Parts: sequence; structure tokens; C-alpha cells
Amino acid sequence: MTKHSDIFTPEGYMENLQDRLLQIPAAEKRPGLVTRIMPYIAYAASLVLIAAAGNFILRKTAVSTEEVSPSEDWTYMSYLAQSLDSDCMLPELPEYTLTEDDIVNYLVDDGLTLEELVSYEENY
Repeated sequence: MTKHSDIFTPEGYMENLQDRLLQIPAAEKRPGLVTRIMPYIAYAASLVLIAAAGNFILRKTAVSTEEVSPSEDWTYMSYLAQSLDSDCMLPELPEYTLTEDDIVNYLVDDGLTLEELVSYEENY
């Protein structure tokens, strides 16, 4: 039994088919609107996501003013007021004069040998 196909091609159709296909100009495909704006949508979505995450983190870690008791605030303010003089400047430190014993003790603590220390005392 042989099958007959109802589909047939005209004579000579397959000859030079490749050359005829190459003569058809390629149509320029222009991207659609969604394809063109998709990078901008992704950029905007990432900015919104970052802003939302930052807002969430800041709200969870921020200390509200209700959590600070007035006594703690007053303690800080009184400490600050005591450390400043009347001109709102830090108090002056008392003058300190450096003695020769201070220099020798510093040099000994710094690992100076006895010979270097004797040489220092002889020169100064």
C-alpha cells in the first residue's frame, strides 16, 4: 500500500530556493515599549526597595524620645553645664612642669639601657 500525499510543490520550486530567500530584505525589528522601559522600571523598583529597607531598619534601631527619661536627660545636661565655665568654654587644665625625674622615668619605661641613660645624664 502506498500513501499519496495531497501536498505537492510546483516544479522547480526547490531549485534556487536558497538564493530567492537571501534576496528578501531583512525587516528591522524595533523593540516594543515594554522592552524599552523595562530597565527604568527595574531601576525605580530597586530604589523603592532600598528606601523601604532603610526606613524599616531605621525605625527598628532608632531610639524614641519617649524612651529617654527626663532624669537621664537632666543628668547629661547638668554634667555638660558643670564641665563648661561661664563663657561656655572647657575649663583650663592646670599647668604641669616636666621634671628631670619624669624624663628619666619615661626613658627607663621606654626600654632605654643603663649606658644610654648615663650618656643622656652626662650630656644634659
